[in-house]
Amino acid sequence: MPTSCTVARDEWARRAQAVLPGGVLSRYVLSRPVVTRRGRGARLYDTEGNEYIDYSMGGGSILLGHASAVVNDAIRSQIDDGIQFFSIVNTRAIELAERLVQVIPCAEQARFTVSGSEAIAGATRIARVTTGRRLVLKFEGAYHGNHDPQLLSVGGASGEPSREPVPDSEGIAPGATKDVVLAPFNDLDATREIVRRHAKDLAAVFVEPVQRYLPPAPGFLEGLRALATEVGSLLVYDEIVTGFRIDYRGAQGKYGTVPDLAVYGKVLGGGIPIGAICGVRDVMQNADPTRDKKRHAVQTGTLNGNPLGCAVALAMMNHLSDGQIYSRLDALSARLREGLQRIFAEEGLDAHVHGLGSLWHVLFQRERAATFAGTLRADRTRLLAFQQGLLDNGIYVVPGVRSFVSAAHTSDDIDRTLEVARQVVKDRASHATSRRSFEHDR
Repeated sequence: MPTSCTVARDEWARRAQAVLPGGVLSRYVLSRPVVTRRGRGARLYDTEGNEYIDYSMGGGSILLGHASAVVNDAIRSQIDDGIQFFSIVNTRAIELAERLVQVIPCAEQARFTVSGSEAIAGATRIARVTTGRRLVLKFEGAYHGNHDPQLLSVGGASGEPSREPVPDSEGIAPGATKDVVLAPFNDLDATREIVRRHAKDLAAVFVEPVQRYLPPAPGFLEGLRALATEVGSLLVYDEIVTGFRIDYRGAQGKYGTVPDLAVYGKVLGGGIPIGAICGVRDVMQNADPTRDKKRHAVQTGTLNGNPLGCAVALAMMNHLSDGQIYSRLDALSARLREGLQRIFAEEGLDAHVHGLGSLWHVLFQRERAATFAGTLRADRTRLLAFQQGLLDNGIYVVPGVRSFVSAAHTSDDIDRTLEVARQVVKDRASHATSRRSFEHDR
C-alpha cells in the first residue's frame, strides 16, 4: 500500500509532467522521479522525506554546499541596495571585474553574462571579430553550452568518433555544422594537422582544459597554445567547470598555460546565475561598443553584470582566495576515487574511476580512457545500473554524468558513499546468475 510520502512524490511528479516537458528541467531523466524540497550542506531532501548525500551539487556550481552562509549572506547584503539596474554600470560589477583581472592570468578585461552558455556564445563572437575568420575548433565530446554551433557532438555508435559534426539536438540550424571543426582531445599530432589545414579560416580553438573528467595529457595544453599562436587563431579556455574548482586561478593556474580568452560560470556564482568572459585587452576591446559602433562584437543582455550575481561572485572569490579549501577538497575526493577503485578491483569488475580535484566519474571498461574515443567503449548500461543503485540507497548522482565533491562533504559522507557502493556491487552480483550479468543489468 502506498505511503503518504509516496503519494506526495507521485502527486508532485504528476504536476511536473503536466506543466514541464517530460516533467524535467534539463535533459537528465531519473528512472524514479525525485522532486527536491530543500538542500542543506551536502544533503538534498525530497518530497518523500528522503535524505540524500548529494554529488550533483547544482551541476557543479555549489562548491561550498547548499544554503552556504557565504552565498546567503552576500545575497542578503545586496538585496536592500537593489538587484538589477539594466545596462547601468554598477559598483559591484566593477569590483568583480577588477578582482577577475587580478586573479586570472589571461584577464586584462572582463564582460559578464548570465550563464556559461552565453559566455561561450559571446567569446565565439569576439573571436570572429578579432580574427576576421568564421570557423571554431572544438574537441570531440566537449560540451560548450546550448547555442547551435557548439551543441554538436560526434557519431560514436561504432565505438569510434566519426570526426563529422553531428547535432546533439533536433532543431539545430543545418549551417551550424559548417562553422565547426572537430579534433581529438589529448591527440596533439592529429589536432596540429587539423588546425593547419583550416588555418586561414580558423578563428578560435575552444578547449575544456579538463574535458568533462579527463585531464590534459602532458604537453597538450602547451601545444595548443603554440599552435594557436602559429596560425593566428585565439585559444579559448572553457573554464566554466574548472574555474575556481580545481584551483583558485583555475586551469590556467594549475597548468601554467595562458589562453587569449577564458569563460567562467558555475562556481563563480555559487549557485546564482552568472557567466564571465575574460581576456587580453586587445581581444576584449573588440566587444567595446564605444570604439566602433559598426564593427564590434555585440555582447549584451538585460541581466548582465547585475549587482546580485556580482555580489555573490565577489563573496565566493573572497572566501576561496586563501586556497585552503582546495587541499581538503582534493584529499576527500582522492579518498572517494581510490575507495571506489579498490571496491571494483576487489569485486573483479572492469572499471576505472576518473577525475581530478573534486571531480569524479566511473567508466566501466577494461582499459583506462584518456580520450573521448576511449570513453565511447565504456559500458553505459553498467554505469546507469550502478548509479541507480546509489540513488536507491541515498546517494544522489545524475545519471550518466560526472559528479562533484563539495566543501560541505565530510569524511563520514565519503565512508557512507563507499559503503553503499560496495553493497550495490555485491547486491547486483548476488542477484545475477554470473558476474557478467551485472555488467548488463538495467
